[in-house]
Amino acid sequence: MLSDIPLRVLIYFEDDEWVAHLLEMDLVGTGDSPQEAEQQLKGAAAAQLSFCREEGVNPFRPAPKNLFRIWNETQKKSLNQAMASPGLPLDMRRRVSMFTPPKKVSQGHKFKRRAALT
Repeated sequence: MLSDIPLRVLIYFEDDEWVAHLLEMDLVGTGDSPQEAEQQLKGAAAAQLSFCREEGVNPFRPAPKNLFRIWNETQKKSLNQAMASPGLPLDMRRRVSMFTPPKKVSQGHKFKRRAALT
């Protein structure tokens, strides 16, 4: 079942809008808020999965490697913050990550503003 597959969503602010990027399928949703971008992404993922099921095509096509690197760095920072704050609950099942965009990211990704790290 697809809900049992851990999918990673990287959320960031780019070109005056929020972007939710599903790393395993290289799909994006955009919106005026992180929640809206994630909702748009869910719709895009559902449509893509439906199409792939009908056509017998594999829906998984990974995003650029630099986004997986950003995901891993963000998760490490989040874990370090959680461990430094013993009063905060630690949820190891979290699959959505927001990050502080670097000044320059390779492979054509430009990030103009900073997002809060969760």
